[in-house]
Amino acid sequence: MSWHDFIFSNQSKLRTRRHLLYWLLWWVYIVFTVFYTMNVSGGFSHFQPGLIELGFLSYSLLVIVKSFLLLLTHLFFCYTIIYFLVPNYLSKKNYWYLVSGVLILCTLIIPVVYFLYSLVYPFIDTLFGLHAVKSKTIAWASVDAGLLNAIKVSLIAVAITLLKRWWIRQKEKEQLEREKISTEVQ
Repeated sequence: MSWHDFIFSNQSKLRTRRHLLYWLLWWVYIVFTVFYTMNVSGGFSHFQPGLIELGFLSYSLLVIVKSFLLLLTHLFFCYTIIYFLVPNYLSKKNYWYLVSGVLILCTLIIPVVYFLYSLVYPFIDTLFGLHAVKSKTIAWASVDAGLLNAIKVSLIAVAITLLKRWWIRQKEKEQLEREKISTEVQ
């Protein structure tokens, strides 16, 4: 299997692998950019002061659970854009509906991520035996980790989707030109 087949194939098996690889890479990005700079008590720093008393295994499971929940919000945001908004509005040149849909999604993701940071993450912390400390930066974390990262991942996915469509159309045009030349020769 070549990289070309992996990227441009519409086979279900390859498409599933491609999407899993994409989301796995995004999950790693979330872990290192969002949760690496957050210490156990919810504050931000450049190191993890709670790693020694918490233990690496417990902390890594905590980060996996929290980052997976954040990843699910990004997944919903991204797939709504690339499988609903882009085909229905960008392809048909209904730009106002496209922009409106993206703005609605943007306004919905902030309260969802705020809910994660204010209620779900403290609950998960208590399950791990941690004392959840209310942070004053929850509102900004909701915008940063939720909205800004969702926009990043969605822009990358839309760019890949549009590039793939362009590539397939170019190949179809080349095939039609070859068929036209062969019929003219015959």
